[in-house]
Amino acid sequence: MLKRKIYSDLSNWKNCAQKTALIVTGVSQCGKSSAIRDFGMKNYSTFVEFNFSEHQNSKLLKDRDFSKQDLYIELSRQGKTYLLPGRTLIFLDEVQTFKQILPMIPELVSDNKYDFILSGSFLNVEMKEEIESLPQKYIQVLEMYPLNFEEFLTAHNVNSDIFEYLEDCFINKKTINEGIHNVLMNHFNKYLLVGGMPAPVEEYLNTLDLNRVDDKKKHIDEVYRTEITRYSKNTKQNMVKLYNNIQKQVKKNNIRFKLSEFDKNARFENAEHKINWLVDAGFALSVPNVTELNTPLGNNESKNLFKLYKSDIGLVTKDLDDESKNDLLENIPSKNKKGLYENALASELLSNGYKLFYYNINNKGKIVFMVEIDNKIIPLVIKGKNTINKHSLLNILLDGDKYNFSEGYALYGGNLIQSGKITYLPIYMSMFLKNNKTKYTSEPLDLVI
Repeated sequence: MLKRKIYSDLSNWKNCAQKTALIVTGVSQCGKSSAIRDFGMKNYSTFVEFNFSEHQNSKLLKDRDFSKQDLYIELSRQGKTYLLPGRTLIFLDEVQTFKQILPMIPELVSDNKYDFILSGSFLNVEMKEEIESLPQKYIQVLEMYPLNFEEFLTAHNVNSDIFEYLEDCFINKKTINEGIHNVLMNHFNKYLLVGGMPAPVEEYLNTLDLNRVDDKKKHIDEVYRTEITRYSKNTKQNMVKLYNNIQKQVKKNNIRFKLSEFDKNARFENAEHKINWLVDAGFALSVPNVTELNTPLGNNESKNLFKLYKSDIGLVTKDLDDESKNDLLENIPSKNKKGLYENALASELLSNGYKLFYYNINNKGKIVFMVEIDNKIIPLVIKGKNTINKHSLLNILLDGDKYNFSEGYALYGGNLIQSGKITYLPIYMSMFLKNNKTKYTSEPLDLVI
């Protein structure tokens, strides 16, 4: 069983003084149900799972006037177990097929008998408004992502001392031991080829066969196309075409997502709902452009200029040719590497709690990612090469008085080097660019999405 970072969030939620129901969202196939199931079985005396899509003939689902007592009886009967007050986790899965359960959440939480976790497919698409309408003191919303690189290393049983050493190097801007750096870059390049979906990762750990891994990723990609076709109603073919086009533009390392490459006659006003649907469903990651560099960055977001990435880097690399895959394994600069680094960085930072933006310097067609860390804007650039040089993009931002930035990062395949305000950071150390915002306290929180 893969160890996922969401376990610590689940533990914090369980131990929180202010009891809430937890709603876990996230892209299909990222491991939501498995993680919740494993957590429930290990941390509660009784774990009851009820999948609404698998119990369509249940009397409960046919009774529109059911009560919480009816729910408890049905859960006990289906689970063939006792419901123990204070010691039971009830996991309600695929809740999008039975939306009537949501209005009951305040009553169930107030009852204070059992803990509840709800999850399902396309919750941010099918039930976004219903979830947002619930009183926030009764719910927490937690988004789950595919495995990030730190989780990938943990799956390889990388010693915790290595993480502590790397974090010390990151904090104090120290060059990393060359042997350790080479091992980490080797792991990262394999992560690019495997990705973070649990099934391909487990296949890789069990077989070390990248061909089998690609088969697993292609299956997931086909499942996604099927789900897009099933859920996107009247725009099926265009939606699948748009989804496929994301991968092509990532590989080409386009400066922004170009609608003309998806459909030469496309206009943003007509394509906006398709793009939002893919992003809400988790199939795509959106990084909007900002026109001004002041906080908060979201206030300067451009509506129709953006980059799109795949939810998981493995779904991009599954179709790379053998030469490109070998270049990754050998850590050789290639035409694809910068776009792959961008996609990996985007998913890493989003999983670490950031809202990510990009900025086009002086309209020269040059991208710099922007994040807010401790109320400061930090520019990030991606280098496809493994050697440092004078980086004009960062120098424009960091030199002079126009922007007043104190530091910036150039992420690449080489070792950590500090040069003035620029830190040349190994791409794998993006895992230490974390949002320190606490998700759970003793007080009710706003939605954590």
